[in-house]
Amino acid sequence: MHHANALADLWQANASGAYDNSGYNLYGHQYTDADGYCTLTALGPGLYPGPRTLQMFTLEQINDAHDRLGNAATLAAYLRELNSIGVASFTSYLCDGHSEFFGSGGYSLESPAAHKQLTIADASNRERCIEHLHLHSQQKTSYVEMSKGLADSGIEKWTMDTTALTVTYYDKAGNEMLVEKIS
Repeated sequence: MHHANALADLWQANASGAYDNSGYNLYGHQYTDADGYCTLTALGPGLYPGPRTLQMFTLEQINDAHDRLGNAATLAAYLRELNSIGVASFTSYLCDGHSEFFGSGGYSLESPAAHKQLTIADASNRERCIEHLHLHSQQKTSYVEMSKGLADSGIEKWTMDTTALTVTYYDKAGNEMLVEKIS
């Protein structure tokens, strides 16, 4: 859930992984925009010196893994790589290609849109969904062409589980349309 004009507290650890709780260096705040978003550009902190109950990941780490492994031939390796940096699952939305990544302790982050806005069909068609996925697996369609085909088939989003190595496709009503095991 996004909240417009909400005050976001922003903390950054230093290169040693320590937070300044006395002078409050590397601390600040900003308000979210009308859509409930704010942007922070920060350097990656050093390792936190205490016990680590929350494993955080960055879009830079995710993009690096995607650039190296984000294709059909290496999809299982990509999911394992995401799991190793703390991503438990992620959901990609066909409307604009943005994804939401989820880790432990409620940690999450969202990627920007990846393509122009697509309209999701109101009626879902499982057979057409499978047909578009098959064409893409044979490298007969680009990512955007596959996304358009899935949107025309009524698929709103897919969720990838980096532990179970599965991808689940959902329609607009939240109905599970297809579950695939990634191997």
